[in-house]
Amino acid sequence: VDEQLRGLDVARSLRDEPPGLVDAVAALVTLGEPVVAQAALGLAEERGLALPTTALGRALTADSPVVRAAATRLIATRGDTRLGPLLFTQLDDTDRRARIEVVRALGRSAGPEVAPGLERLLGERDPELELAVLEALGELRIADAVPLLGERAARRPDPAAQVSRRALALVGTPPALDRLVACLPEVGGVARDLV
Repeated sequence: VDEQLRGLDVARSLRDEPPGLVDAVAALVTLGEPVVAQAALGLAEERGLALPTTALGRALTADSPVVRAAATRLIATRGDTRLGPLLFTQLDDTDRRARIEVVRALGRSAGPEVAPGLERLLGERDPELELAVLEALGELRIADAVPLLGERAARRPDPAAQVSRRALALVGTPPALDRLVACLPEVGGVARDLV
């Protein structure tokens, strides 16, 4: 506990000392103490620090699901597509919350190559995970996901339908917009004419 408190004190003192800040925060992340790593990742997110990939990789594989989720959020805020492969390896995380964070982060910082891995998660019958996957497919503008999104967008009433409709709008291709309009009979012909 004393070591954790000292680590937290170091993390707090770094807020005022920018020289070498990235290296110091990266060292705290890799220290192996969950409370310290979480505080350091929070500081990195707050300051917009670009931690080395090695430190992020270590945090993504930490024993603590809280540390893994914090690392995932940090990667997501960076929006760096080069980190997508690092996140992709975490789709099979054993912690449900961490997996949902990974899916959300992939939606912000990956490329279309992650679509099959995301779609695979839809078979797990976890409503929150399903919503995160559908949202990510829209954010990534995955045109190949239009049939899947269209099928889920047609459900009523279902939170997945709303998220799928937003995803179809984000994909924005003519087939995606056709599927979107087909799910909205209340606007019928007017919207069809616009598309």
